[in-house]
Amino acid sequence: MNTPDTPDLSFPLGVIEGMYGAFWTPEDRLNFIPWLKSRGYDFYIYAPKGDACLRRLWFREFSGEYLEGLAVLADAARKQGLSFGVGFTPLNAVSLGADAPRGDFPEGEAAMLHRVAASVRDLTDRVKPDIMAVLFDDLKIDSHAAGKTQNRILKCILDELPESTRLITCPSFYSLDPILEKIFGEMPPGYFEDFARDLPERADIFWTGDRVMSSGYPLSSLEKAREIIGRKPFIWDNYPVNDGRKSSGHLYLAPPDSREFLPEGARGIAVNPMKEHWLSRIPLSLIPEILRARTPVTAEDKTRLLKQALLRETSPEFTDFMLRECPDFSVRDREEFSADELENLARKTPDLSGSPGIARDLRDFFRGRYIFDETCLTG
Repeated sequence: MNTPDTPDLSFPLGVIEGMYGAFWTPEDRLNFIPWLKSRGYDFYIYAPKGDACLRRLWFREFSGEYLEGLAVLADAARKQGLSFGVGFTPLNAVSLGADAPRGDFPEGEAAMLHRVAASVRDLTDRVKPDIMAVLFDDLKIDSHAAGKTQNRILKCILDELPESTRLITCPSFYSLDPILEKIFGEMPPGYFEDFARDLPERADIFWTGDRVMSSGYPLSSLEKAREIIGRKPFIWDNYPVNDGRKSSGHLYLAPPDSREFLPEGARGIAVNPMKEHWLSRIPLSLIPEILRARTPVTAEDKTRLLKQALLRETSPEFTDFMLRECPDFSVRDREEFSADELENLARKTPDLSGSPGIARDLRDFFRGRYIFDETCLTG
């Protein structure tokens, strides 16, 4: 049995592709999977906000072609020894009461739950995900019974899942950050109690920390989250994601602040990467090392680790360019620079024969491909 000072050796580390925008390609994902395994990750969850089939149009029947695409991705992950997950969001399935007409289900909740069950069966039968991520994040809350309705949806989904499938769910209030109520509506009284009521131990709950984009996870914060949601949180880490209005002009390449308490205070961690698929590999390559070290990350450590990651993922020439000539876009916004300055940086970016996608991502960032997606409501 683990003591409070002993890390859980089964602590899973993975990536959740949960950002807004539609920048990653199927080829990117297939290439990404073996890289993740080589860097010490355990799972990959496919959950882009831009996939309407799993979010905005979740209630429509999946096409055979769509399910086959997910199955190919799932098979590729399993062949590498990674668990594969799918993020499913029954958007607009919550309204004022159990019998109230709700969006595309004028018949009420029974019809909605029937469609939820059918969608989950299709995903389970055809894709066979190891993880089902049921996500109620970033949706408008117009019901005092939101937690109760979401709880019934979760139990409906659990009834459809094999015992071997891990369920991780994200509540609508996945942090105590006041921005969530400001954008999506007031938290109903008793929301967390209603949301997690009688959920089995196998159901994990995502949490982003004290903020939507938390800089760190002190043990006191993790213990507070456990009190709120009734179990250790499964951390959805919004570093290095850059899909918000304020973050879209940044690149977060350095290692994150310390994560040393996560193995003892959380059930696991899912890292949300940047819109720039290839450049995300630089900070992602450092997170397993930081978790294993379980020591604070100093400013000196960050410089050393960034150089180490750049050399591992790129080349000495590219590393020298990034450290000596490229501005630090973690603190400076792309919009601070003129078009001529950005184009000059794009032209000076060294080629990379082994990982051409990294150089291409950087040039595309300079040239404005990765702009803010207006559908990102938490930006």
